[in-house]
Amino acid sequence: MFRELPRTCLPQQLSHLQMSASRYWANLVIAVWLLAAFVVSGHVLAQQLAPNQISEKRETNSPTSTPTSDEYELKANGISPTPESCLRLLRDGLPATVDPQKLSPTPPEKTQLAVDAMAIIAKARFQSASETLLSIAQQDLPKGVQQLMEIDMKATSPEHRELFRARATEILQYNAINALGFLGDKRALPVVISVFEAETRIAPKIQHALTLASLGDARGIDFLVQVINLQNRRESVAAAKAFALITGEDLGYTEQTPVKKRRQIARAYQQWWHENKNSFRLEPKTVIARRLAPEPSPTYEPRTTRDLLRLSSQYFDLENKPRVIAARERLAAAGPALNPDLERYMFDEMEDLNVRLEAMNWYYEINRERAKDAFKRLRKDANPEVADKAAALMEKIDKPDAGGVIIPGQRGN
Repeated sequence: MFRELPRTCLPQQLSHLQMSASRYWANLVIAVWLLAAFVVSGHVLAQQLAPNQISEKRETNSPTSTPTSDEYELKANGISPTPESCLRLLRDGLPATVDPQKLSPTPPEKTQLAVDAMAIIAKARFQSASETLLSIAQQDLPKGVQQLMEIDMKATSPEHRELFRARATEILQYNAINALGFLGDKRALPVVISVFEAETRIAPKIQHALTLASLGDARGIDFLVQVINLQNRRESVAAAKAFALITGEDLGYTEQTPVKKRRQIARAYQQWWHENKNSFRLEPKTVIARRLAPEPSPTYEPRTTRDLLRLSSQYFDLENKPRVIAARERLAAAGPALNPDLERYMFDEMEDLNVRLEAMNWYYEINRERAKDAFKRLRKDANPEVADKAAALMEKIDKPDAGGVIIPGQRGN
């Protein structure tokens, strides 16, 4: 259950190294190691990421902030979550005060501590770690990392040890490359270029394209445009996020973009790059700054049913919880008077998916049995997320006591 270091994208989340993955989608995991893989907080490396996880930063400097999972795991094992201590862990091994036989059960795989350490180093942009990270990126593991891996190897059945070593080494390399991107150390370019060009899997290659840009090399942008034009809800979204981080141009391709809108938006990315490629000036410091900037929270005052639906769908936005609750209370108070608006959004195939799905949730809550005809129509929708939601709500109407909970705002992958 290794997590990818700063991720994304997803991707969260991160080459299909299928180790057991547990902690993830409180941040929305989708099953493809997406470049969300570089959110600067711990995530499951072997897991496949989410587009909107790409290179987001969780603030941890405030004295009152909750420790991130990487900080918690390091502390639980007697390691101070400072960049200096993390570098010593990677380079030299566990502190002399820590008994390797008495480590915390968290995390289960102790090599995860090396991933956690790289996350801390990346967040701090700790330049002194460049040489060690470069060594890991070249799969030349330093003494400290080898110590952690050997602990895991002893806990692995003999027939699976070499497979574990190979997968863990690839995960460590991936995270070291990502960290070097945040440090902006151009000495890493030859190894990153080599890994990028050899990579055949779309999701990790997206992340490597972003790392290349962070080091001043724009060769990955052509690849990102190609992936956006696959027009899907996973890799294409991750590629669009990476494109925006690199170029500063966000042309609107998100995980909420409906099928019928994807072609025209994907074409806009292709057209922009065609017109600007020759004059485009890559600014790696700006790319890194964008990656480290926290996602802005919506600050608008909801004035329409659409605004309320969008807010109501944010089930995992804990920072906005009071506003989300207030939006739901206003929707609930409106009752059947909402039906015309809900029907308009439910059946609009050009509407954002989160708005459509939330409209369906409220239509079910307000109308129950009377909603069946609408949901029968929506079972044939071009968006599989909408069709699946309609089928689930139909089943709930037909068998209200059959168990199985319909989660408001639930979204398909």
